[in-house]
Amino acid sequence: MKEEKTMIEKIQKTCRIGRVVTTIFKIFGIVMSVVAVLMGVVLVGESNRINQVLKEAVEVEPHIIDGMDFLEATMLKSLLEEENFATVIGLELLVAGAILICSVIVVHFVGKVFKEMEESYSPFQPSIIKNLKVVFVLVTLLALSSSLATGLIAGLALWCVIHIFEYGCELQRLSDETL
Repeated sequence: MKEEKTMIEKIQKTCRIGRVVTTIFKIFGIVMSVVAVLMGVVLVGESNRINQVLKEAVEVEPHIIDGMDFLEATMLKSLLEEENFATVIGLELLVAGAILICSVIVVHFVGKVFKEMEESYSPFQPSIIKNLKVVFVLVTLLALSSSLATGLIAGLALWCVIHIFEYGCELQRLSDETL
C-alpha cells in the first residue's frame, strides 16, 4: 500500500511539472501564432507595395541574391517578377499560424490531462481518457498534414494507447468497487 502511494505521489509530481511546462508552451504558442497570423495578414494585405519594394531592391542591388542557393534565388526572382512574393510568404505565415493554433489546442488538452492526473488518485479516470482522445485526434490530424504514412502510424499507435487507458480505467473501476 505504501509503495502504491509513493508511486501515485511520483505521478502527481511529474504531472505538476508537466502542467507548468505545458502552460509555458501554451503562452509561447499563443504569442507566436498571433504574430504569424498578423504578419501573414499584413503581407497579404500590403503585397503590392511590398513586392514593388523588394523588386526595386533586387534591381538596384542584384548582389543581394548572391548568397542564396540557386533554387532560392530562382524562386525569389520568379515570385518577384510575377509580383507574388509577399502573397506567397503571407499565406505561408497564415498556414503556420493555423498549425500553431492547433498545436496550442493540443498543448492545452495535454495540460488538462496533467492537471487531472495531478489532482486524481489514479491516472485511469474517464475524464482523462476523454481529454486524451481529443489530444490524440488532433495529433493524428497534425501528423496527417505532414504525411499520410506518418499520420496513419501515429493514429494507429495512439488508438492502441487509448485502448490501454480504457482497459486501465476498467480495472480501476473494478478495483474501486471491490474496496
